[in-house]
Amino acid sequence: MSEAEILRELNLLEEKATIIKEKAYAKNVNYNKLSCDAKAILSAKFVKAM
Repeated sequence: MSEAEILRELNLLEEKATIIKEKAYAKNVNYNKLSCDAKAILSAKFVKAM
């Protein structure tokens, strides 16, 4: 993957994380758990991209 592709993918993942956060607040669920899950996915995809 090129640097531009990685940055684009990271931006998409950040948007998804924001959506997860908004859903968590809307449903009053454990945001910390969802945040950890989202960060783990983001980290895994970033490492895979490298």
